[in-house]
Amino acid sequence: MLNGLAEKYVLNIEKIDIASSEDLYELYRFDIPVFEFRDGTTLHGRIKKKDLLERLKANAE
Repeated sequence: MLNGLAEKYVLNIEKIDIASSEDLYELYRFDIPVFEFRDGTTLHGRIKKKDLLERLKANAE
């Protein structure tokens, strides 16, 4: 889903292995993937494209 959006939006993608941190694992293990946006909001779990587009537009430069 992100590949097609990278042309329209500036995406700074950082992959994090939650298994490397006990705290992250406890926080997100049932909610992968997790997207965190510039305004501090997140989307996680089963993410709908509509919701992702809304967050990207709200956080556009």
